Amino acid sequence: MGILHICNRTENWRTARYVIPFLEDKDALLRLVQKLNPDDTTPNHKIELELFWQGGRDLRLKLTPCDAKAADKAKAKLKCELIALYKEEFRTLREDIENFGCRFRNLKEDNYVVDKPHREDIFLSNVIHTEIDMVIQSENYLYIGEMKYEAPFSANSKHVLVHQLIRQYVVSKLLVSHQKCKIRSVKQFVVVKKKPASNQLDFVKYQGWLCDKNILTWNDLDRIRHDK
Repeated sequence: MGILHICNRTENWRTARYVIPFLEDKDALLRLVQKLNPDDTTPNHKIELELFWQGGRDLRLKLTPCDAKAADKAKAKLKCELIALYKEEFRTLREDIENFGCRFRNLKEDNYVVDKPHREDIFLSNVIHTEIDMVIQSENYLYIGEMKYEAPFSANSKHVLVHQLIRQYVVSKLLVSHQKCKIRSVKQFVVVKKKPASNQLDFVKYQGWLCDKNILTWNDLDRIRHDK
């Protein structure tokens, strides 16, 4: 019915309603993992799930001392480390996007580029403020999920990491590398109302970060939860 007879259309509310049961049912969570990656043999008690994950923000807070000067040094150190990892792991990303064709219009000269000092701070802000709706960690894989109902995948040309799905993957890979985890691979998935036409989806599929079978609908998610 909705509060005051008003239907709640927010994606976070829908996400919480559909995903919280997976927190309570480890067998259902295992079925979801095996749907996303049949090669994952992690037992259900070793699979973790979190909602609305901001790993970059929480890492920064974890590494921030109470002393103001020490905090500034810690922030600068983290920024340098993440930029070095970005330049190593995503050195061709800008070129890859350009070679993908004219489907990404209005790409600015310094999008996806961190060589200018003022862009370094924007890059760090992108990492810190990136939120991923649903993150699952198994023994060897990190699954990152974006949940959409009516809104499109976002983009902001003022960012270094402009496009939402690309940004989420980049941030996840950087944090895995920074934390020296034994995670072998980051795998994307999306949950949508219906399978949309999207340049971002096409690009992350082209890069091999997302496969077609991991574009799920909300009905798919519900069926996985109830399948016995």
